Amino acid sequence: MITAHGFLWEAAWSRIERIGERRYGVTLYVSILFLAIMSPLLFFGRMVFDQDLLYQFYPYFYFFRGALESGESFLWMPAAFFGFPSFVSHANSILSPVSWVFVRLVPAPENYHWLVFFYVVLGVLAADAFLRTLGISFWGRFLGCIAYATSAFLFNLDISTHAALFLLPFLCTLVMALERGTMRPWWCVLIGGLGTALAFSSAFYGFFVQAFFVAGLFALYRAWASDNSRMRMRIIFGFALLAVFGVALSFPQLYWAGVFSGLSDRAGGLSYERAATLPMMLGDALRLWFPYFRLNVIANAEASFSYGFLPLFFLCVSLFCRREDGIRRFFFWLFALSLLASIQYSPLFWILQKIPVLNYFRGPSRWMFVGAFGATVLIASAVDQYARSGHGEGTMLYRRFSRLSTLFLGVAVAGSLVLTVFGAEVMAILKRLFFAYYYPHTSQALESAQYEWLVEKYFHDIGRTVDLFSPGVIASFGAIAAGLLLIRSFRRGRMSAVAFVRGAGVVTAVSMALILFFFYPLFSKERIGERTPVIAYLETHPGTALSFLSRRSESEFSSDPGGIPVEAKVRSAIASLSPNTGIYFGIRTVGYNDNLLSARARRVQNMFEALEGMAGATADEKIAEFKKHKPFLDILGIRYIISSYDIGYPFVAVASAPHPVEYGYSAYLFRNPDARPYAYAAGFVEIVGGGGDEIFSRMTKSVPDATVFLECGECPQGHMDATTVDVLQKQNGRLMLSSSVKGAGVLVVSEFAVPGWRATINGTAVPIYVANGVFMSVVVPEGTSTIEFQYEPFTIANLL
Repeated sequence: MITAHGFLWEAAWSRIERIGERRYGVTLYVSILFLAIMSPLLFFGRMVFDQDLLYQFYPYFYFFRGALESGESFLWMPAAFFGFPSFVSHANSILSPVSWVFVRLVPAPENYHWLVFFYVVLGVLAADAFLRTLGISFWGRFLGCIAYATSAFLFNLDISTHAALFLLPFLCTLVMALERGTMRPWWCVLIGGLGTALAFSSAFYGFFVQAFFVAGLFALYRAWASDNSRMRMRIIFGFALLAVFGVALSFPQLYWAGVFSGLSDRAGGLSYERAATLPMMLGDALRLWFPYFRLNVIANAEASFSYGFLPLFFLCVSLFCRREDGIRRFFFWLFALSLLASIQYSPLFWILQKIPVLNYFRGPSRWMFVGAFGATVLIASAVDQYARSGHGEGTMLYRRFSRLSTLFLGVAVAGSLVLTVFGAEVMAILKRLFFAYYYPHTSQALESAQYEWLVEKYFHDIGRTVDLFSPGVIASFGAIAAGLLLIRSFRRGRMSAVAFVRGAGVVTAVSMALILFFFYPLFSKERIGERTPVIAYLETHPGTALSFLSRRSESEFSSDPGGIPVEAKVRSAIASLSPNTGIYFGIRTVGYNDNLLSARARRVQNMFEALEGMAGATADEKIAEFKKHKPFLDILGIRYIISSYDIGYPFVAVASAPHPVEYGYSAYLFRNPDARPYAYAAGFVEIVGGGGDEIFSRMTKSVPDATVFLECGECPQGHMDATTVDVLQKQNGRLMLSSSVKGAGVLVVSEFAVPGWRATINGTAVPIYVANGVFMSVVVPEGTSTIEFQYEPFTIANLL
């Protein structure tokens, strides 16, 4: 007999399911869920402390917003290295029209967060659309889409990851539309081409290639499975035209990606040794149960292997039940082969790495990006089986899965209690074991106190993964416990399959909301705006800065055994102008990271990094070696050096920014009085071969003032006539200068000489030559001239 209370509950469930069965119902529910998860980022001025975000994506979007507000070009970032294009980075979404809208309407960093949220929603919309083509009911699509969005969210919050989330399900949906004739082929080509171009302008190239590769295999598979030759042609030619149209729309960015790939150290592809970094190891399997479990030694794969506890249960059910449907078999093999390609020493990854284009990308575990969509289809199908038939398969699977999960949960809780109660004793035992058995086999280059700190660091890293005082860890434990209770109740007949599926949906949504809400460390966006005396000085005294020994090794140690607080880490990173952080303030720094940074730029950076990383050398020895390279700094126009040490003569101290003593950090700014100006005329020209080590080896030796090493076989050389140079206008990607010379002269501008620049003298186009290995230069004629440099990568002349 149904009570009034039960009737109301059933009516509420029916209402929820009716809304969910609508076309955008699942997307609505998952969007609300992620709106709550991301609320601190979207509404309350918080930012994520993550290396990729703090040092790459956030600075880009601060720059993007500033460029649009000022009306200057956003294609050239003058503060990155000696200037660098903004759009060739590993697809940071700068060229996407969607990015333009968000950046124009919303200030930084919220514009970035709203853009990530948009792509999460778009990915869920595309995944739901594909699952709908398979006839999967609401609860299957709901749990599948949560698992899909969760896997990307736990991977990272890079816009280049989430912008690719929609592409694979989107293309697979169009393949199904071509097969079933539910959409006119030309509509599929048009929509598919536009979607492909959006993904290419927004997403990481590696994920774009993976998604397109798998979608192409899916199209071939559906064509092969069809008995109708006309349908086969429609699928194959429809997908091919879609690809051609999308590539045609993406050609400008595709062209420059190819150009800069050829100039970078990735030219010709990566070796297997470089590509096979951060694979899936045995410890990564534990992340299926515990998303917070990540250790550098045994569990450090890049991609996420977490879908939620109950989605994991349905995935296991799906893996071990029969798949009579060919589409589900395809996605089973997609998941299985992606998993195989992700593991350490994978033979499949070795084969994939030999395929042209795929050999440009590293990280075996990144194949789980497309594998996650295979898991999504399998999870949704298993849930749908329960919701429709009222039962599942595999009694033995239930028992083994429940026992294994109970064992993991018990060990994790027991370990957490032991570390909480007996942490000091365990730490002491680990230190004794380390110094007794492991320390004798190390290089012993560090002091024993530093080795002790490393032991403490790894100990606390382990403790954080099972910390009972962490809300996210508690939520992950609670999800396992609640999931086990649901499974046990269902298997013992205490609830129907429909109630089980509903409960699984609620438990998964609530637990993943809590897990994801607390997953990333956050800090206030006000920290980015803090200006130390060093930054304030550099903002008013233009010049290229170099960070050298700016983060004392002692700054990595703290009286807090759990490590330095996030806010302090952000302050020290900003104050020392760590790579890319100068972009926040428009301060040019040599330190800049980019996947497609040219080999020339890498050579410059590697020289300074080698000085900082001299094994076994003291700080004084590193500083002494650094001073020997002063001619190199002079020629490159490096005017300021930021350091935690008093590097002394011949550099002049001009500002300092002490930080709290308990974090052992302070920054000092030194001026190089002999640094060359931004634009100047060569006093002596020496012709050298292009791009080789010869240039940089000559630059490290003492040379006469204003000597320029020019890569030009037909240019004048030797002593140049006296030339005066004035900077008339300087904007992003646009420079105007004037020169006056009695004879022939060579003018050098300290902007990175990369393809896409155009130079004119008195309105006439002239060739640009490379000076001093990295800078632009032109030969100026006799008399007074007006020289203009314009960065115009998307003109017809530059593209052809």
